[in-house]
Amino acid sequence: MRKISLGVMAGLLLQVGVISAIAEEDSPTVIALMVDGLRPDFLDHLVYNTDKLPNIKRLFYQNGTVMANSYTTLSLTVPSWSETLSGVGIDRSSFKGNEVFNRQTKTMTNYLDWRKDIFKDENRRHGRAYRRMKMNDHTVILDYFRAGTVDKDGFLEDNEDETDSFMTFFPLNDRFPRYLIPGLGDGPKGGSIIRSLLHLDLLEQQGFRKAAIRFFFEDSFFNMFDRAGLDHMMKEMTDNETPKKKFLGVYIAGGDHYFHLEHNKGLDTLYQIDHAIGRIAQAMRKGKYRNSILALVSDHGSQGGKEYESNIHHPLRGEEFDITGVNLCNYLSGRMNDVNFIDYDFNVTGAFATEGRFSMFGGAEGDFFRNLNLKELALHSSQCTNVRQELYKDYGTCAQLHKTDPDQIQAAVSSSQTVYLPKSSFDSNKWNEVNNWYDLTHYKVGIDEEGRPVVRNLLADFDAIRMSSLRIYPGYKDGDPDLQYRYEQLREKIGHKPLDWLVVRINHDDFNRNSNVRAEGIDSAEDVLVVHKHSGNQGLIVTRFGRSGEPEYMYRPIKSFSQDSSGRIDFEFHWAPDPFGYFNHPRTQTRGVTDRAWMRQFHTFKEWTDRYVNTYYPTVVGAIPRLMLSRSEGKAQEVAERPDLLLGPKHGFIFECGEDYSQAHHGMMIRESVRSTMMFSGPGVMRGQVVDDVVFNLDYLPTILGLINRDHRGKSPVGLQPTGLRKPVRFDGQPIIKVFAD
Repeated sequence: MRKISLGVMAGLLLQVGVISAIAEEDSPTVIALMVDGLRPDFLDHLVYNTDKLPNIKRLFYQNGTVMANSYTTLSLTVPSWSETLSGVGIDRSSFKGNEVFNRQTKTMTNYLDWRKDIFKDENRRHGRAYRRMKMNDHTVILDYFRAGTVDKDGFLEDNEDETDSFMTFFPLNDRFPRYLIPGLGDGPKGGSIIRSLLHLDLLEQQGFRKAAIRFFFEDSFFNMFDRAGLDHMMKEMTDNETPKKKFLGVYIAGGDHYFHLEHNKGLDTLYQIDHAIGRIAQAMRKGKYRNSILALVSDHGSQGGKEYESNIHHPLRGEEFDITGVNLCNYLSGRMNDVNFIDYDFNVTGAFATEGRFSMFGGAEGDFFRNLNLKELALHSSQCTNVRQELYKDYGTCAQLHKTDPDQIQAAVSSSQTVYLPKSSFDSNKWNEVNNWYDLTHYKVGIDEEGRPVVRNLLADFDAIRMSSLRIYPGYKDGDPDLQYRYEQLREKIGHKPLDWLVVRINHDDFNRNSNVRAEGIDSAEDVLVVHKHSGNQGLIVTRFGRSGEPEYMYRPIKSFSQDSSGRIDFEFHWAPDPFGYFNHPRTQTRGVTDRAWMRQFHTFKEWTDRYVNTYYPTVVGAIPRLMLSRSEGKAQEVAERPDLLLGPKHGFIFECGEDYSQAHHGMMIRESVRSTMMFSGPGVMRGQVVDDVVFNLDYLPTILGLINRDHRGKSPVGLQPTGLRKPVRFDGQPIIKVFAD
């Protein structure tokens, strides 16, 4: 199963539940259409040039508002849906990837691990997935819960009445902002944890029935999760005997899944999604939900996969699909056939940059669901790989690896394309200490025959990777003429150097002591991020906080950055080139201000994105600090989960930790990956409008709440103060003013 994750829905339920104004009977219901991985440029092309999407065209393009420049911080499932459905940035929530690597415990937990138990019939009604995560010190809802009473163990007792059921695969865990989890010490009456997480008390307090969150998957094979998904939605929407609910959510995973596999399959799935949306709209018009707001949103886009070809699993898929992968786990273990590379001999805990091909299960892709054996659920080797062993063997789950050899993990690679390393020394085991620039350029990767440390510049080694140096393609031997020919074809099409730039974090005290920094009048309270392309092309990202508390960022091109063993840094300010290609770019959005003047000042995430929206990397100046740094609630997790390196692959490449032959990928910060779909239709929404302003997925929830509450004047909706909390909820997003008709 691919990434079927939703569920910070519980947070949305809370937000809806605490606004007294929407308790009125005539207030609109929100129908959230959550389509995973839907690229807006694909959607625009089909709407404007074909008749394949009649319902989306009619409902949103002709009778609603479409956001032409909507972006997410990270093009990954978990962090993006987290921001979309909570309005809280990943630097506060700590959802920074599809898994968690903990430096203190030296374990990587992927959300696929968390949800395995859900697929077993005996666990579907009794919350064992919840219990499992509670034992691992996480509070998680990952099961199919029916309405009913809670037993002595905190599980919902079986109730065959499925009228009010809640189903989520999203990891809502203890790192999420506390206001989304009343009853865990915040509320005056918590009851059971599950009841509190579902916000039943708050909803009933407002006179609501529980919200119905149902899931529709486009292919019958997915109906193992909810065989009555869309039918249940139709039943709820046409049943006029029961009170209407204030929120209906439909999560459609298949679009992303099938675009990964084959472009034509992705398009076919999109046509089915449009048909399903048409059914929902028809039922809405005929029943009690006629006064409803439709809000369609995706979590991210993707790159590659534009070829109308069959799904040929070619080892150099970039030749066919405009994209290819680099296995970082193999690289960090020295699995290179270039004589210039040393054998690092690391153990590596890895996670897919994207989940790709049903990575939760073994077995052939085409037979996945037809031959599924629910008693033999195991992670694909790509999810957790001990690369000291032979390549491409199933090494078992992450838990098994850590249990058998807990102290031998010497590197970790996450889905956010971040790398974690112990402090500067081969076998140092100093995971609680972080590496600075000097450590990474003088990294001890082994010992020689005389017992002396072997020191490497990891930054230079990453930059030296070429496709022809990687031994990750099965079926070819070194020197095979056909392999060399295909490398040449690949190089002509998308290049042969995977890395575009990388990012290293520098202590703010070391930065502030630099004479060039003092001369420029820059003072940083947060650690500074160095973006490195090569020694003559680097940049600094400096963070400060404005009067409102919103982070602001400065990006300055530099060159010749270095650091000595005492922490002293040295570099030169200059203006061009810069790693992101911003300086003197011909298509900047902000007119009348030179790049030189712009880069001397601090600006918000949205301001940076708006100015450089037409570049390859429109969001990076704000997105990179949100990934690499933490603030507010997120500070509690920063020490345990801080990465040493962020890797930015060039267009056409992705980094991963396993073999994968997908035709499309995400997980990168290029424009087509972080650009998402967002559109609204219904009462209070402007009709027939396309908005060019830059918006973020963070703005989705505040906009919905503004439409429900008829209040969009302020930066955040008013009245959001859950019972038991002293301060109102603070969103990082804000209502999108141009959506509102009044």
